[in-house]
Amino acid sequence: MREAAEELGLDVSIDGLVATVHFGGSEQYYFLARSVGGTFGTGGGPEMGSPADSDSGSYRAVWLATDSLLSNDLRPRSLAQRLRRSAELTSWRALLIEPLVIHEQPLPPASSTMSRH
Repeated sequence: MREAAEELGLDVSIDGLVATVHFGGSEQYYFLARSVGGTFGTGGGPEMGSPADSDSGSYRAVWLATDSLLSNDLRPRSLAQRLRRSAELTSWRALLIEPLVIHEQPLPPASSTMSRH
């Protein structure tokens, strides 16, 4: 809930766990949440003020239409696919029936995928 306030400017109520992602030696948790206050896009956490060329990158909160989820580079892809399928159902609560467990591997650096001449 703290992260939603810091990064999005929203107060949220958590409905339940949607997925656990194992990535780069850490676990990331994704939750189904409901906005109960605040103003979207007003987050002021440290990530929000990072310059674009910083090691941690920079962030800007955006809303995405559910029908555009798969046309964006959302990762992990399996979670984006599940969110898209769930959007077609009658209730987002279907996401809570069986939370995903995803083991994601980091992408190789761009330079290692290029062939040398």
